[in-house]
Amino acid sequence: MRAIVGVPLAALAGFCVVGLLRATYGDIEFTAPGFTFSGASGPVVLWVLCFLTSVVGIVSLWSRE
Repeated sequence: MRAIVGVPLAALAGFCVVGLLRATYGDIEFTAPGFTFSGASGPVVLWVLCFLTSVVGIVSLWSRE
């Protein structure tokens, strides 16, 4: 069930976060230690981070029976 429902919803949630940030603040650029993400790489990296965070949350909070 996690793979069927949770992973696509995590992808959609990541897309919504990135889309909302892009619509409200314009181009997404951020700097990590040693890296600068701008242009097309900014939204892609941010989406991957949102997606992985959502998946980790789903896995850790899912009740294991």
